[in-house]
Amino acid sequence: MSRAEEWHYLEDSEEIATRGSFKKMLVVTNYQTSGINAQVGSHAEIIPWKARRDPLALDYVNKYSIWVGSGGIHEGKRLTLNQGFALAKKQLNTIDIGIQTIAGGLYAKGTVNYATVFNNGHAPFNEGFIQTRIAEWPAFASRMGSDVNLASFKASALAIGVSLDGMRTAQSGSISNTNVFTGDLEAARVALCTMDYRNLGQYMDAYHNNHAMIRALCDTETIREHLQSKFTGTLTIDEVEGVLKHGFLVTDTFTAENTSDAPYAIHLGSVAHGVDSATITVLPHTKITVAISDFGPIDLNMHRFLTVTNLSHILISHYIIQL
Repeated sequence: MSRAEEWHYLEDSEEIATRGSFKKMLVVTNYQTSGINAQVGSHAEIIPWKARRDPLALDYVNKYSIWVGSGGIHEGKRLTLNQGFALAKKQLNTIDIGIQTIAGGLYAKGTVNYATVFNNGHAPFNEGFIQTRIAEWPAFASRMGSDVNLASFKASALAIGVSLDGMRTAQSGSISNTNVFTGDLEAARVALCTMDYRNLGQYMDAYHNNHAMIRALCDTETIREHLQSKFTGTLTIDEVEGVLKHGFLVTDTFTAENTSDAPYAIHLGSVAHGVDSATITVLPHTKITVAISDFGPIDLNMHRFLTVTNLSHILISHYIIQL
């Protein structure tokens, strides 16, 4: 790493929120925290830099956990509202049929009465903005007026509208909370990145002849990592190939596909072409989901090298890795 490259740290870290995002920043934070902790015992000059960084790193990690949780809640609420609309659509069909079959054909399809109640058919219930679709239900009830023949249908329409509105309110609240937590997390990210940049200046001055030390304390590689997510290749007989170097979280997963007749193995090593992890075998013509936790009790701050090995002594193998 050159001095010029090191000075790009702040610029690159500030792009994290849009490039790979808060998750990438968490990987960087964990790596740098681990590196600082590993070096502070033998380098006392790091102590004050660590002391001013630690609270900001902890704040970021905590806010990231809250942000992930709020996103999960939001997704659940969105699913609930979608399910509510799906149910309402079925209920509308039932109500429609019931109205059409009112005794005497008073509301048979094609009559003025039917056209008054369903003035635009079913479209307003199923198309347009969410709030407009919800508002159509009380409007539908209102168009039924005071006709006793429609009393039960009117009550159902009002109840459906209230139910959908409740779901929408819950979703809106969760969206609002998610937005608040995103703002909090972004503020924490900026504060931590700024401090890391300040500390980088200290590292560069103290270790100007020891760039390996700077790399151990600042994870410039992950920040500047290419956004490629799909990796493919062909393995000759017994070949070992380093696919990528990437910072993972223990909760991450990826897919591994084998489009050949030869099985291959995957390891997550602590060095290039390393195999110091549990072995994941991908059988011929299969596609599997690999959890990072499947690689066993490893240190994800060190185990960043994904390696594939052809297990056949007579056939070539082909891999597709999708992050």
